[in-house]
Amino acid sequence: WKDPFSSHQYSERQYKYASALKSGIYTPQLVIDGQTQMVGSEAGEVASAISKELKGHPEARMAIENAEMNNGKINIRFGLTGHTAHSLLNIAFIEKKTVTAVGAGENNGATLTEYNVVRDFKIIDSVSQGENRLSLNFPESLQPGNRELVLFLQEQKDNQIIAVLERVHDAVLGNDFELHLEGPGAVLHAG
Repeated sequence: WKDPFSSHQYSERQYKYASALKSGIYTPQLVIDGQTQMVGSEAGEVASAISKELKGHPEARMAIENAEMNNGKINIRFGLTGHTAHSLLNIAFIEKKTVTAVGAGENNGATLTEYNVVRDFKIIDSVSQGENRLSLNFPESLQPGNRELVLFLQEQKDNQIIAVLERVHDAVLGNDFELHLEGPGAVLHAG
């Protein structure tokens, strides 16, 4: 059975983390804040590591100034403040829920429900303090009401996540959006 959500791009990202963190590659592997890796099924360890990171203070801030849909594109104007030099802007296009019928392997005949599946991932290396603009196309497979857009700023030198932007819903695109700051950052959902 071939994982329908696997991607060479995602595997390369995992290898880069493994190299930086001096760890192996395995499933389910979880990387927290670009700094710590662990087995993703170890719920207690995962919760503890996330809780620790959420107590930190953000090195940078991202704030949406405007977000709107135009001709099938989401246009976002956002501001960056704080330590943003040598950072990359990562953009994950998320499918909130999907169902997969397994046709082979140990789970043959099973139906799996997956949540928060990254369906596309882009990296922009040219963001700066102050105002920034993005114009993005959602993958056609992502339907309104079942999609999110997550933007996060990451240090190039050590992979640390320094800001995250969260919560823009399709209704956003009627200028109804929420911005939630959580721990070291915030996150943007475009649903």
